[in-house]
Amino acid sequence: MHSTISKDGNKFLVVDYRGLIEVFDFDRCTGLLYNAITIEAERIALPVPKYTGCAFSLSGRYIYVSRFILI
Repeated sequence: MHSTISKDGNKFLVVDYRGLIEVFDFDRCTGLLYNAITIEAERIALPVPKYTGCAFSLSGRYIYVSRFILI
């Protein structure tokens, strides 16, 4: 699992090895996550995407997700 917080500190992004991509609103003062947006749900059956990293763009408008590919 990999996670990151946007530059302005208002969004939290998480990805995992089984295909999950979720973005949350983040309250920096309390540490609470809310308003989850599931972009992609975890998969149980093969093949799974194997997401290994994530980042927000500098503006916070876009997300970037990296994926492990076995060749």
